[in-house]
Amino acid sequence: MVRSFLKGLQIIELLSQHTSLTVTSISDQLGMDKSTVSRHLATAMEMGYVTKASNGSYTLDLGILRLSARILKRNELIHQAVPYIGRLLQEVGGQVFLGVIWRGVIINLFTTHDTDNLMDELDLESGSPIHVSSTAKSILAFQPEEAVRQVLTETGMQRYTPNTITDIDGFVRELEQVRLLKYSVNDFEFGPGCSIAAPVRRFDGHVVAGLAVAGSLSLDELRRDVSPILINYANMISYSLGYNGESMDLMVNHNRKHRRRKGVETL
Repeated sequence: MVRSFLKGLQIIELLSQHTSLTVTSISDQLGMDKSTVSRHLATAMEMGYVTKASNGSYTLDLGILRLSARILKRNELIHQAVPYIGRLLQEVGGQVFLGVIWRGVIINLFTTHDTDNLMDELDLESGSPIHVSSTAKSILAFQPEEAVRQVLTETGMQRYTPNTITDIDGFVRELEQVRLLKYSVNDFEFGPGCSIAAPVRRFDGHVVAGLAVAGSLSLDELRRDVSPILINYANMISYSLGYNGESMDLMVNHNRKHRRRKGVETL
């Protein structure tokens, strides 16, 4: 039963990476019998998670969005952050993101933008690797160094632009600056555009997300004009999640204490 459930999830995951796929294509890519694939697709269609096109291929259906909407609706982080995100957007314009790290990439839980300052890439960092994301840096800077090194080793550090940091030691040094400045930057490291992010903490001081701003401003302008405002709003979201500020020094000291220990925490 468990293995059957896993196969169904693998099919859903594969479909999420493509516009549409045939039974044969799914069978070839996952190494499953066509009959097994067809059976799982039929079940997924009954649940409204998959639909079949006229050409016989399959694609995800709106049932997946229904599940996503329920998850987001019940997410305390989003619930607390959205009012502040709206106010931040009014003050700085551009685009505002609330992101978390999931399986080595950044997932933007909430994204909004100023239509008067619309960029070509509406979702600048969602799905981007963690080593090129200001949001990810704002989170990783407050994780144990061993955990950071481990996840970067697993995900790799591909070069996307001349500004991409591709060595772990260099990335760790950048995270030290993030802790000092209380914000992180993406300096054209993934493609056109730059961004700035600040950490969001939950009640116990643990950094659970990054609040980021991107737009037409230069990096110097983001640092000078936006960073104080951004940090303030990230702190307000943290306080709304129950963080009282007393844990910050403890978190930094915990980070330093465990730099030479292995397997302390996973990301």
